[in-house]
Amino acid sequence: MNKKFVLGALSLFLLAGCGTSTDTTKEETNEEATTTVDEAGGAQSSAEVTDADGAVTKAELEEENGKITSVSIDVIDKDGNSKKELGDEYNMKQASAIGKEWYEQVKYLEQFIIDNGIDAVKLN
Repeated sequence: MNKKFVLGALSLFLLAGCGTSTDTTKEETNEEATTTVDEAGGAQSSAEVTDADGAVTKAELEEENGKITSVSIDVIDKDGNSKKELGDEYNMKQASAIGKEWYEQVKYLEQFIIDNGIDAVKLN
């Protein structure tokens, strides 16, 4: 089940990342995923994807008794700037069809995953 969380998180990152590259050629990526399970059956999973521009997308999930209890998703650019930490300075709101900044959208997604599970996230 933990692999499912990591794969789901990676999929979400790749589709929700809002990259800035205009290059239409296939970009190289570097992916890393880990899962740790404690004796009580809780698990922590993390995944990182580094794109060709050097941006790192990170996802961390915690699970207890088969339910996701914590989700954190962020993107750190090659200069070390976190989209979450940039907050309103990321300046995505104007381009957003729903009028929300990046950190507001990812906060909603994180809570949605906690409330409904990764299977409830539908991608097309």
